[in-house]
Amino acid sequence: MLGFAGDGDAPSNREMTHSMIDHVKHGWALLALRLPEFRVLSAAAPEMGELLECYSLANLHLEKHRREHDSEEVESYEELRLGIEAEARSYLQQSHRMAG
Repeated sequence: MLGFAGDGDAPSNREMTHSMIDHVKHGWALLALRLPEFRVLSAAAPEMGELLECYSLANLHLEKHRREHDSEEVESYEELRLGIEAEARSYLQQSHRMAG
């Protein structure tokens, strides 16, 4: 149940916004910005859904920890983001091999 203003159980605006995000589309958009070669793939590639969702969430948490100046967590989420980007590159290379 949603609480009222001042109620400790009420979700924050940020929590409500994060829950309303389509993390697959958000992850694809972020990845396409950071890795332009990824733009050739369809945003609707179903086999990429979980990876894209993780990328979205990792980026959101990274930005949260940057705002909080939590350098340990920032480093951890930057590493996670780079790992997901490496996995996406690997997927892209495999899909090119299969298509060509």
